[in-house]
Amino acid sequence: MGFRVANQLRSLGGHPTELYLRAAPDQVTAVNQVLPFTANPAQPEAVQVSRPSDVLSARAAAKNAITGLFLGLGAVVVLGGLAGVGLGALATAVYAIATTQTPVVPLSAVAAGLAVALSVGLLAGAYPASQAARLAPADALRAS
Repeated sequence: MGFRVANQLRSLGGHPTELYLRAAPDQVTAVNQVLPFTANPAQPEAVQVSRPSDVLSARAAAKNAITGLFLGLGAVVVLGGLAGVGLGALATAVYAIATTQTPVVPLSAVAAGLAVALSVGLLAGAYPASQAARLAPADALRAS
């Protein structure tokens, strides 16, 4: 966030009060040792350094879990579609045999059924997963 926006949102009165920094996890200790002297050389002990990376990691893990849950539900829909295609082919064969006809299930019909099942499964899993990934975990659970 730039200084002008920070001043508008935080009412800084022209003086910054907080500094946010992103660092690679393996560099957090090094940054922690250098940052107070860089931010306030006159009083480095007045600078408070916290490590929010654990919170961010937990939030990312929760987001991945929710995404995985919705994609797993999409896979269940695909399996249901595959079962439907199989049952449709079986019903066609049983009817054909019962009426003394030759059972014929066109390969194009099976392929179309599989394509529809896969499309529905992807949409049923990917769309909610993408929506849930944008929400905070508590909000995603509250909305369901």
